[in-house]
Amino acid sequence: LGSGGPRGLSVTGDGAELVLSGGNVTSGVVRVGNTIRRPLTRHSDRVHGLLLHLERAGFAASPRFLGLDGQGRAILTYLGGDTALPDWHYRECTKRKAAAFDANRAALARNL
Repeated sequence: LGSGGPRGLSVTGDGAELVLSGGNVTSGVVRVGNTIRRPLTRHSDRVHGLLLHLERAGFAASPRFLGLDGQGRAILTYLGGDTALPDWHYRECTKRKAAAFDANRAALARNL
């Protein structure tokens, strides 16, 4: 969506940053006032497009994509609450994925 985002915001990033934990998305997510700042990922353009679509459709229960800050992070509106699943769930999923990867890698090595 390009620098500045759909609203052409020029946000400097002033204000205290509160590091957020939880969820299973991206490290480096912080809260600044009533906004969330997230580092961009390879899927960011699609996620921002979806959020803009939901906003245009009148769906009020998702954050709004406001643009990019001076550090190139996505700016989203802050929605209070908890993540859908507890932190331990994400840690356990990661452990299972790592174990499956290790098992697949070991099987591949045996077949070489």
